[in-house]
Amino acid sequence: MDENELHRWDATGLAALIRTRQVPAVEVARAHLDRIEAVGPKVNATVTVLAEQALAMAESADEAVAAGAAVGPFHGVPFTVKDSLDVAGVVTTRGSTLFKDHVANADATAVARLRVAGGIPLAKTNLPEFSYWTETDNPLVGRARNPWNAERTPGGSSGGESAAIAAGMSPLGLGSDVAISVRGPLTTRHRRAESHPGPDTCHRTLARGTPPVLARGPHGPQRAGHRDRSRRPRRSRR
Repeated sequence: MDENELHRWDATGLAALIRTRQVPAVEVARAHLDRIEAVGPKVNATVTVLAEQALAMAESADEAVAAGAAVGPFHGVPFTVKDSLDVAGVVTTRGSTLFKDHVANADATAVARLRVAGGIPLAKTNLPEFSYWTETDNPLVGRARNPWNAERTPGGSSGGESAAIAAGMSPLGLGSDVAISVRGPLTTRHRRAESHPGPDTCHRTLARGTPPVLARGPHGPQRAGHRDRSRRPRRSRR
C-alpha cells in the first residue's frame, strides 16, 4: 500500500481488505507509520509514535486472519489517540510538563473498546495543555499545524487528532469533546495560527455534512443549535 492509497480507504474499508486478505495489516500499519515520518515534522500532530508495538500487533492480526479466527469490525486497523486518553503502558502527557513522565496503567474505556473491535493503537496526538484551549499548542511539544496550510491552525482541543486524520497519518482516531474540541477542528480550515475567532467567524467545514460549530448569534458567537437566553425577559413575580 503506497501513500496515494492511504486516502482511498476509510477504517471500515481497510478492515474489509485486511479481513479478506487483500492487504496485510502489517502493510497498512507500515504505510501509516511512513506517512507519519514523512509529514510529522511539518504538522506536529503526533506526540508519541508506537511503531514497534503497532507492527507487532499487526503481525498478530494477520496471523488471526490466516487461522480463520473470528475478528472484530476494525480488525487490524491502526488508530490514533488524543494524548488526554490513556493507552496502557504509554505516556499520557495531557500536554503538560506535570505529566510528561506519567505512564498509564490501563486503557481508557474508548481505547479498550477499539482494541476489542480489533483496532491497533498507532500514536498519541497533540493537544493544548489539559485540553483547555481552542487551539492545539502546549509547552511540551509545541503547536500543531493545519496540514492544508502550515501557517494556520487545526483548531483544538483535538487539533492534533484532526490534523493526523486529514494528513493521512491515521484512518481512525479518538478525540474528546466537551465544548467544541472535536467539532471545532472538524470545521477549522482558514483560521490563522496564534489568532482567535472574531464575532463574525463561521468556519467552513472539512467534513461533508458537518454543520459549522460557530455561528453569529444576536449577542456574539455561539454554537450551532444553541439558544441565546441572555436577553430573555424575566417573568414577573406575583
